Amino acid sequence: MKRNYITGTFISILFLITFSVQAQVSTNVSINLTDVISVDPNSSIHADPVRFQYKNEGDYNKSQTIVRNSYLIVTATQSYDIKVKADGPNFIGEGTAAGSTIPVNVLTVDASDNTSDLPGAVISVINLSTEDQNIVTGAEKGNEQQLTIKYIIPQAKSQSPDILGKPSGNYIQKLTYSVIAH
Repeated sequence: MKRNYITGTFISILFLITFSVQAQVSTNVSINLTDVISVDPNSSIHADPVRFQYKNEGDYNKSQTIVRNSYLIVTATQSYDIKVKADGPNFIGEGTAAGSTIPVNVLTVDASDNTSDLPGAVISVINLSTEDQNIVTGAEKGNEQQLTIKYIIPQAKSQSPDILGKPSGNYIQKLTYSVIAH
């Protein structure tokens, strides 16, 4: 009987080794994509405001330019346009300049430093207005595309009655940038 038990155990072990038991389970993996067009919170547009200074006669006799690197950092899953507009027709005087205005078209918005960073896009230089105007058209999709923006008040505008002869003080206007699918 002991011999039959050993033989039976041996056959059972051989059977288990030869015919291993296994289990398989499968599952589906899903990737759900959503179109995204966003401006990174680290864009320098969220930093200090743009401030032009007219402190002496020399400032009224030249163009003034303020350059903002990484002003807009855009991530987009599709091609896009960037538009800009002023929220009102004039810069509004504050404090001692209250009641006075400067038309927004004294300001030029220039995205032309981005031509090599946005191949295939049409880059524009615009005179600011209350209408949406494209400064970038047809930029390709990309991740963290950094745009440099130049703000310019040309000499001709600095010397014009639009600025020259206005009361001293701060004049302010809000600009709105829109990044939209092309």
